[in-house]
Amino acid sequence: MPKMAHSPLPERLNFQAFPDRDLVLAGQMPADSMPRLRKAVISTGSSVTVDLQLVRERHGCRVDGKIACTLGLRCARCLGEVQVRVSPHVRLIACSSLEGPTETPEDYDLHEYEGHDLELARLVEDELLLALPLVPKHEDISLCDQGMIAWLGSKGRVSGPARNPFAVLKRS
Repeated sequence: MPKMAHSPLPERLNFQAFPDRDLVLAGQMPADSMPRLRKAVISTGSSVTVDLQLVRERHGCRVDGKIACTLGLRCARCLGEVQVRVSPHVRLIACSSLEGPTETPEDYDLHEYEGHDLELARLVEDELLLALPLVPKHEDISLCDQGMIAWLGSKGRVSGPARNPFAVLKRS
């Protein structure tokens, strides 16, 4: 099985051009080359580690493996930056939109791409975006910016006694 380990990863893959049936892609990819990911995070770090096994099939390619990187996200508690390790396990069938829909095994997702070539960076970017936490936060509140926590807490306080909005109904 050919292995492209620690060499530059190809930008595009044409599954019809595989010399063999299987291919292993292992290496680094710059996180800055993913514009949608850059918009969704505060900072992207340096690179994304890619370790994927591709098995050519009749209609497309089965992709299994892992993608990993550390991203700077906005903490939901203190609004500061929190470093989050994102490492989705990838299990999908990649097929060209030119070939039409294909059946996928139950535990695999379908990744459809335009044209003959799969853009590897787009596939990796899609998987990272899907793996982002919905509510990123520091693991422990003590790691948050305490000044910001205090300021945000003071915004919800009302000075003076609380007014009962139903007091008007008592008079009737």
